[in-house]
This record gives sequence, structure tokens and C-alpha cells, in this order.
Amino acid sequence: MSPGVVLPIDRRKTRRFPIALKVRYRMKSARAGSGEVCDISSCGVRFHADRVLPVGQAIEINLQWPFLLEGRCGLQLHLRGRVVRSNAMGTAVAIKQHEFRTAGSHLGGDQVEQVRVSRFAAGG
Repeated sequence: MSPGVVLPIDRRKTRRFPIALKVRYRMKSARAGSGEVCDISSCGVRFHADRVLPVGQAIEINLQWPFLLEGRCGLQLHLRGRVVRSNAMGTAVAIKQHEFRTAGSHLGGDQVEQVRVSRFAAGG
């Protein structure tokens, strides 16, 4: 490293994990769309949306979780939060609440009734 070069300090509270998952979102204003997750942490998610979203707005996000419950039942991760940044680099959302929901059986294709698997409020 060259002398005098200052690297930015990462001030995030939690570690981000890079992951590529399809996402569907819905704004309080009834605006809906889709995109792809870039990275996620317990406090936030960044994704490429199909458009720039209004900062400060409440948002609900659903994404297919890449692992099965008990090896056979699909899961969806449902997030609620607020848009904190949105530009050509992506949309960042501060997560206020997250919940895993069953999404149906991957063995035989049967849909199962949506059941809450776990529910947590971020930070509490």
C-alpha cells in the first residue's frame, strides 16, 4: 500500500454476505417490482431493483430462500424495512422485521398452507 493512502472504514454493525437471489418487492404506495439481491445481513439488504426507489419509503421484500425446511419444504424470507439508498449501484434497505414462511413442498409439488416458521424483530 502506498504511504498516505487512506482506506475507508466499514462502519456497518453486522457482516454482509454476498448472495444472488431473485426478489419481489412492494412499496407502501402499492408500487411493486422485482430484482436480484447483491448482499444481505441481519440488519439490511442490498439489491438491484428494476427502477430507482424513493428513499425513506416503507418496503416489503420476499425472496426464495436457497435451503429447504427439513430437506423438503421451500422457504421464503419476508422482510419489512425502509429504503435508505437507491441509485444505479442498487437499493439498500434497513430491515425492521424478518420472517421465514413456508413456500410449498419441493417433493411432489404440493402447495402447503403458509405457516410462520419463525418471527423476529431486528434488534430485539
